[in-house]
Amino acid sequence: MVIGVVMAIYGAIYAILENDIRKVLAYGIISQVGYMVAAVGMGGDLALNGASAHAFSHILYKGLLMMAMGSVIFMTGKRKMTELGGLYKSMPITLFFYVIGALSIAGFPLFSGFVSKSMIISAAGENHQALVMILLTVVSCGTFLYTGLKLPYFVFFGKDAGIVTTDPPSNMRWGMGFAAIMCILIGIFPNLLYRALPFPINYHPYTMAHVVSALQMLFLTALSFFFLIRFFKPASFVSVDVDWFYRKGAAIFLFIALKPLAAYEALATEAYKSVLIAPAKKIADWSWKIDTYVVDGFVNLTGLLTLLESRVSEVFDVRVIDGMVNGCATFLDAGSKQCRKLQTGLIQNYMLVMVAGIVVLAVFFVY
Repeated sequence: MVIGVVMAIYGAIYAILENDIRKVLAYGIISQVGYMVAAVGMGGDLALNGASAHAFSHILYKGLLMMAMGSVIFMTGKRKMTELGGLYKSMPITLFFYVIGALSIAGFPLFSGFVSKSMIISAAGENHQALVMILLTVVSCGTFLYTGLKLPYFVFFGKDAGIVTTDPPSNMRWGMGFAAIMCILIGIFPNLLYRALPFPINYHPYTMAHVVSALQMLFLTALSFFFLIRFFKPASFVSVDVDWFYRKGAAIFLFIALKPLAAYEALATEAYKSVLIAPAKKIADWSWKIDTYVVDGFVNLTGLLTLLESRVSEVFDVRVIDGMVNGCATFLDAGSKQCRKLQTGLIQNYMLVMVAGIVVLAVFFVY
């Protein structure tokens, strides 16, 4: 029950503070579900019947409100109250259906929210839980404040934003019209809903006390809104709720990432550069010098010497070896040509040569 009351208060407060019309209705869901959770926590036939009835009513009027505000977003392309205003002239049908949904969620007599929400508040009274009854009544006033007053005033009335648009297409209007008829039908004939509740019920919402108290609270809420309207003017800021925890968590994470981890990363990077990168660069530099000046120099010198040796070998082979061979061949060829002249074919010439040779030998041996 406590959780339900806290949900109802929490959703109403943030819905009043919010500027985004979608978030206003979303916080409203949290608040209305809080009524149901509180009713379940109370127990008893009346409270459980109230929770069941309010769940059904909530589906109808919240669907109607969502369709109406969805039509505004669809037709204008804007979802912030600070960007809207003056739409009552161009979207009167949407405004009419929205007002029906707003009166239903606020618990206005003759609308569905009145016949279901009053059951939960009455159950708190019957269980002698006066604080719960008072808080849920106050939340009901807050619901009327953000859904029935602030949201329609700054979207459809207020300062004209100069947006040129029209009501949504007919299929969207038919959907809103059906939900609006159901809200009114259940509000006027509550037994249509009560007959489907899980427990036998003997509850009459339209007593003088219920109707008068509801009208008084709604009238005072409206009066307070118009007297203090400058305090309810929407502003462009972010309403931080439970996301405070992960925002703080993100801030802590960023601090750790930007301070200790960044310092560690810088230290590790510097150590990596000093211990590994710098020596590796020196080794690479020396390796390049050795490769360039020693290995490449030796290879180039070897190639140069090989080229020189090949040239010398070529010159020696051509000039000396080939010269000697060719010279010998030339000498023999010339000698053979001269010797061929000595062969005359005459015996007397051969005999003369033999005698001359014998004489030469004799003279050589004698002397």
